Amino acid sequence: MAITTAMAIASSTLAGNGVTIQTDDGDVDLIAGTLPSMFAEAGSFITTSDLQTLNDTLIANGIETERRLTIFAANTARGLTLVSLFDGDDGFSDGIPPLSLLGVSLAWSGNEDTSLVNLNSGGNWSVSPAGDELMSGSGAFQWEQGLSYEALALASMLDGQTAEMQLIDLGLFQIDFVQLISFTGSGGWETADTIEFPDDHVISLGAVAFVPAPGAALLSVLAAGTLGRRRRRR
Repeated sequence: MAITTAMAIASSTLAGNGVTIQTDDGDVDLIAGTLPSMFAEAGSFITTSDLQTLNDTLIANGIETERRLTIFAANTARGLTLVSLFDGDDGFSDGIPPLSLLGVSLAWSGNEDTSLVNLNSGGNWSVSPAGDELMSGSGAFQWEQGLSYEALALASMLDGQTAEMQLIDLGLFQIDFVQLISFTGSGGWETADTIEFPDDHVISLGAVAFVPAPGAALLSVLAAGTLGRRRRRR
């Protein structure tokens, strides 16, 4: 029973995966929440249904999406995925919304295009190899604030895989910062940090995926169980 209890504890505290976001002010770990049905359809596009689910999931957890750029990690049908949601919808009409335009560049280690986009409201996205084991994507995302929104995701991330992202304000309306969202042990999402746009209107971020090795997790479980039995002998 001691090992069973230890395994339950390990599953909630040691088996978490996610993405570490590297900023000028330090590193922020974004623990991945589980959205198993997300991105299940084949192709390189985020469907309208998936886009709505991403938005509604955050809204249901008290995370504002409208007038926000939001970055979070999730375990999806395509594995560990880094998701960027550009603006959102709180369910209320704001009349005639203004247009926002965001430039994005994303480079990641690997030799496959594992990026997914939603460009329903306009814009463009293209990906090409940028060297040995390096992919590069760039484009622009365009939406009407509060009425429409878009997303970019980097799927199938492996342990230690790296990425670099630039978000370029090409005409954002009332968006001054990026919010980093992490999944919590209590089963919800919360804001881990915010990053303001500097004077040059460019936010640069690094990202490193972390996926605990099964062997390391098992050793931790066994160690926890052994320590528990030793304490009971005393």
